[in-house]
Amino acid sequence: MVKFNGTLKNLRPDIAGEGTLQWQNGERYEGQMINMKAEGFGHFKYENGWYYYGDLYHNKRHGIGIFEKPDFEAYSGHFQNNLMHGYGNFTSPVGITYQCEWEKGNRSGLCTTYYVNGDIEIGLWKNDLREGKHYLSLKDPDTKYVIRSYEGGEQLGSDMPIIE
Repeated sequence: MVKFNGTLKNLRPDIAGEGTLQWQNGERYEGQMINMKAEGFGHFKYENGWYYYGDLYHNKRHGIGIFEKPDFEAYSGHFQNNLMHGYGNFTSPVGITYQCEWEKGNRSGLCTTYYVNGDIEIGLWKNDLREGKHYLSLKDPDTKYVIRSYEGGEQLGSDMPIIE
């Protein structure tokens, strides 16, 4: 059962308006809706403690938004059909940040990775795996810049230092 509290724009079958939907499992949505589905801008609070703020279409994350989890994991960027899709920033619970192109929830395309220790990596990803040459700026004073080559997510050979 879903409860609605809000303002309706009309009383025809295509009911639209702004308000609050609350499910028995504790999930809650506040924002724009059509036909009792989240549509437009709003925010969800999920029963597991996750939050989403942004664009929605038929109760799904779709458009631009921010998705946060209680363990400090967060994604801000484009969504399609509930998945990260398009450009966005993902921060892992340990503080690694990925600024990437995403395709159906996977890193796919150019991605810049910022590590907690200050290292920076830029390279291509395909189906959530590193692919091709990746360029790294390391905080190690002896090896400042390196190139790493990947195939299917596996590193090929050793780091190749770039001479300054």
